[in-house]
Amino acid sequence: MRILALDTETGGLDPNRHAIVSLGLAIMEDAEVIASREFRLGMDSKAEYDVKALEINGISWKSIKEGPDPKQVYVEAARWLDEHDAREMDIVSHNTAFDAAFISQWAFKCGYWDRGSSCFIPAPELVRGPWWCTRRMASRLKLENYKLDTVCSLYKLARTGEHHGALEDAVLCGKVFAALREKVAA
Repeated sequence: MRILALDTETGGLDPNRHAIVSLGLAIMEDAEVIASREFRLGMDSKAEYDVKALEINGISWKSIKEGPDPKQVYVEAARWLDEHDAREMDIVSHNTAFDAAFISQWAFKCGYWDRGSSCFIPAPELVRGPWWCTRRMASRLKLENYKLDTVCSLYKLARTGEHHGALEDAVLCGKVFAALREKVAA
């Protein structure tokens, strides 16, 4: 099954107050990466940034201040998805409600929100496929918690750096999704 694995790193936990600082997209078939890209976003002048969130994702304040305009990045991400015919693929993220809320706010702030859509999923212009949530899928397992790192450890997967990176987390999520689907099929 070909999927679009997605992860966001943000400047905080509230999509109404904070903004995306990094978006990771990985087109995967089973657990293999076909194409991937990380998009860094510059400052959203209407957003707040929480230092604790930036410590978790390791993105510096300087890179946010000097980064590209969020609207420009939105257009660039849409172009990348079009180049890879990925807008209507099944979308996999670990914390779908979180990622979807931030992408929705990003689309809205950039003027790309389709207010006629009755779906809760974000930005019909950016991605249109059905969403899969690996956190929810993993909740059927008996684990101490359902954080991505915990679920990854079950499948002997781990991030390579000390920070949460959007692209690396998207790829890990795609691999977890493949493992969970295989477990269900067995």
